[in-house]
Amino acid sequence: MLDIILGLGSRVLCICAFYAWIPVLIITYIQWKLRGSPTDQQAPTGKPKS
Repeated sequence: MLDIILGLGSRVLCICAFYAWIPVLIITYIQWKLRGSPTDQQAPTGKPKS
């Protein structure tokens, strides 16, 4: 019985840890896009490529 409980507990912890990273990745991706968009807009205007 203990082995089954420990096995389920470790699985639940792994699943929770996996799903906990999803919002973190989304937030970091949004922040990266917000930081990257102004640089992408300034690059062509600052140095026009012929």
